[in-house]
Amino acid sequence: MKKIMVILSITIICYVAYKIFLERTPERIIRWNINVCLNNFDYKVETFEDQWSIFGGNGYTNIIIKFNELTQENIDYFKTFNFTPLYLLKHTHIGIPYKYIVSDDGGYKYEVDDYINKIFIIDLKNNTAIYYCSVQ
Repeated sequence: MKKIMVILSITIICYVAYKIFLERTPERIIRWNINVCLNNFDYKVETFEDQWSIFGGNGYTNIIIKFNELTQENIDYFKTFNFTPLYLLKHTHIGIPYKYIVSDDGGYKYEVDDYINKIFIIDLKNNTAIYYCSVQ
């Protein structure tokens, strides 16, 4: 009986640790990959697609966040990242689906690591943020 209780306790502890520290949530993915923290923002996650192949690692992550309100403090926080102006994104070919580029008011941060394309877009006109990452 003691062995069962020990195994059950270890299983519960591992599950709780996973949920607290390792589970892939939209907020953690954005924080880990782009270093943008969404604490102190009023938002809801509209889309969270996280599709990766265990064979070869190909896949994508797509996160769309709708801000209920962007305060001046929030906008100032985004300005600290020195994003590239959003209107320039329409003139580049970086592999993001163009359906996400709907405004010229905002900015974006684009990174390429080997075969990984990551982009984070702030659309101030529509109060949205888009994170898109793909490996192919």
